[in-house]
Amino acid sequence: MFAVQMLSLNRCCRFLLVLCPFLLAAAGCEKVPLLAPSGSTITLTAATSALSANGTTQIIAQVIEAAGTPPHSGTHIIFTTTLGSIEPADATTDVNGRAIVTYQAGANNGNAIITASSGGATTGTDRAIRIAVGTAAVGSVSVSASPAAVAALGGSTTVTANVLDVNGNSLTSTAVNFTTTAGNLSSGVVFTNASGAASVTLTTSQQATVTASVGAQAQTPTPPTTPTPPTTPTAPAPPASSGTASGSVVVNVTAAPTLVIAPPTTPPTT
Repeated sequence: MFAVQMLSLNRCCRFLLVLCPFLLAAAGCEKVPLLAPSGSTITLTAATSALSANGTTQIIAQVIEAAGTPPHSGTHIIFTTTLGSIEPADATTDVNGRAIVTYQAGANNGNAIITASSGGATTGTDRAIRIAVGTAAVGSVSVSASPAAVAALGGSTTVTANVLDVNGNSLTSTAVNFTTTAGNLSSGVVFTNASGAASVTLTTSQQATVTASVGAQAQTPTPPTTPTPPTTPTAPAPPASSGTASGSVVVNVTAAPTLVIAPPTTPPTT
């Protein structure tokens, strides 16, 4: 009986010795991240090409193997950006080979270059996506004044700049620089609100041209040589690829009232 038990024990030990390397190898494989195979390509897409400061947008990475099929689900994709942050920076693909992350612009202005890589596959800079952030995303600035004219002895008016990005969406949390050719402004720099608007108060007794600029300091405009209708603001500057745009409005002064005394046509008598 003792010999039989020893024989069975020896067989079990030999079986475990043979099985252990496979178990250890399997355990080791679970710790190694799954990466895209050689020859794979990664394509990035973004929901938008322009964002306000602190804005967010979705980024999608599509991985395709050399054979034209998606890799095994759970393939790790590493994302990098030159501006802002990506959450999560390490994401895994679904059964269709897609990994979805969120880009967070942050408070800084500039152009974010976003790339992705997995194993030997990478987008590189040639297939990276670029997102303009903050003032770098400005497309146009339109300016208006209400009321459009002040009294002859002087008065105040509210000047509002509406800022749009290159895609025609409101650009929020963006610094707008205001200058005027006459009078005084309540502030030289104002940040746009949730609607993309920034307002200042102009106090003047003379005709004034107020200019609002985004992305660069406003240039001193040349006063008009002829009066401008008070209800017609100047057209906004066209979209700028350099991340700068500006617009202006003319605030007029109403004519002072006059008093005319005319003598009677018939001379008065005593």
